[in-house]
Amino acid sequence: MQKSPDQDMESWISSVRSRSNELKAAGGNVTEEDILITLVGGLPTTYNHLLPNIDNLPPEDANLAHLTPILLAAEITHNTMHPRSVATPKKFQSMTSSRSTSQAVPNVAFSVAEIRCYFCDELGHTKANCLERKAWLEGKEKKIGQANAAIDMDNSDDSDFAY
Repeated sequence: MQKSPDQDMESWISSVRSRSNELKAAGGNVTEEDILITLVGGLPTTYNHLLPNIDNLPPEDANLAHLTPILLAAEITHNTMHPRSVATPKKFQSMTSSRSTSQAVPNVAFSVAEIRCYFCDELGHTKANCLERKAWLEGKEKKIGQANAAIDMDNSDDSDFAY
């Protein structure tokens, strides 16, 4: 059994479990280890990074209850790192093909001179690289430090003060 590329992990686990239940019902001897081997062995090569972690599981954790969340989490990570491209469904293709090409957003690279900073509104740099913003942040941090020092002085040891 192999997990198909369009099959999600939950349905893959479910199909392996149902197939093992069918084999058990037919009188076959299917162990939990057989199920685990089928689950891991049927994964695409994009999940190969999991194999060392699964091989190093302690024997008491080498079970379906422990492996299932690992596989589901791996699918989330995999889908985040390798997003699927989404095709336009056939029923909407006529709508999108009738649009003029002038409505499409062009794929144009911008030169540095055209980039505008959202902090100082100058051209040629972004907010992350803005020197004015960095100076403002340093001044802000300095004021916070002074305020914390004043609070610390206010909370100084008052043991000799008569209340």
